[in-house]
Amino acid sequence: MTVIRSPLISVVMSVYRQPHEWLSAAIASILNQTLEDFEFIVLLDAPDDAETAELVQKFSDRDRRIRLSRNQCNLGLALSLNRGFAMARGKYFARMDSDDISERERLQVQYEYLEAHPKIDLVGSQALYIDSEAQPLGLFSMPTDPRLARQLVRFRSIAIHPTWFFRSHVWHELNGYRKFPTSQDYDFLYRAIDAGLTVANLDRPLLHYRLNPSSITSRKAYIQLGLNIYIRELHQRRMRNRCHDDSTCYDGFSEEELACRIEKIERQANRLALGEKYFRLAALHASRKRFPLVPYYVLLSMLVSQLHARRIFGIVAVKIYVFLWKTISHFYPPNQYKEAESR
Repeated sequence: MTVIRSPLISVVMSVYRQPHEWLSAAIASILNQTLEDFEFIVLLDAPDDAETAELVQKFSDRDRRIRLSRNQCNLGLALSLNRGFAMARGKYFARMDSDDISERERLQVQYEYLEAHPKIDLVGSQALYIDSEAQPLGLFSMPTDPRLARQLVRFRSIAIHPTWFFRSHVWHELNGYRKFPTSQDYDFLYRAIDAGLTVANLDRPLLHYRLNPSSITSRKAYIQLGLNIYIRELHQRRMRNRCHDDSTCYDGFSEEELACRIEKIERQANRLALGEKYFRLAALHASRKRFPLVPYYVLLSMLVSQLHARRIFGIVAVKIYVFLWKTISHFYPPNQYKEAESR
């Protein structure tokens, strides 16, 4: 009788009509990892895309670590990832997106980190923004201290989704992702924090994060903005139900309620799109150091849309939190993992 040994790590990636050049680079960046003990589960979420299936099959024929699976229909990112992680056999789970590029030592560095910090449940990393030609654009930063991350989750996501590397029990404890069309990672992380799990980030970039104009986030940023507020409301429900350190706590979430919330957001589409336009103009002028114009467009964005007013408040709150944290840490250097290790 042949015993099939489970891999150390299961890397899960969902693919939906991605340019083949980007997809090939993403796959190659995982197959070329310095740590080689992994399985690479690739889910095709466009069953009729024969060309993409053929491309991934060619990689699979050359490397048996790839487990290729085709969804019967388009499931969307959340359900497709759930299907992939349900297939996973590794002690550790990792995420990858089909348009990004991982550094060669990414899995090795994150594996060694979790082995050295047994009370950390999920670790991400910083990332480098790249454009469609893989040219660097800047740094995508996340908090490294788990205590700061626990505070900032009230305003923003605290780990870049395709950089996640986590213990398999995390996915099982939270019953995977919920069926959000976007922000499913934010909902997952907020539930993890509420369940008493610990999230940290390495202070080095281990991923090249492609800014794709046709991505979920770019296409309907205002829906993501509205759903982020809904996710915070779900957190408040869990807290009212005294859901501290309980991953199974009831927060009243249902797919029907989610559909109603999305419909409500869509009814405000014109106003939210205008608010998003002004917000992006403010960001553009800030990046070009045209600072006198920034407050003007920020104010317009806030006046047009209450959701954008909340968004801007969250950005300011994060800046204040990080400034105070760095100031206090400078005078009273903390043991970064004291709280996590004492759980």
